[in-house]
Amino acid sequence: PPSSHGRDGKGPIWIAKLKDKMGTRQLPTAELELHGANGLQLSKDGRGIPMVTRLVNITRLHNCVAATGLMSKATMLAQDYATKRTAFGSK
Repeated sequence: PPSSHGRDGKGPIWIAKLKDKMGTRQLPTAELELHGANGLQLSKDGRGIPMVTRLVNITRLHNCVAATGLMSKATMLAQDYATKRTAFGSK
């Protein structure tokens, strides 16, 4: 195998190729080969791409909502802290 993934080096997921990309390098993209891994068919034959596309869109929406919530919470905490802190002897 090109590369193995797993503690013992003999797991069922092999990294065939790491993609060279211009974007986020901290989150690598790879081509994986699954050898002997168990799987479960989630859609009818020929409907895999539409199914994955729907899941990706749901994930994007989830990330958007989560990021918005975190920004809102951070803003509230910063405003609360700013009203209570003292700097140079005054509030």
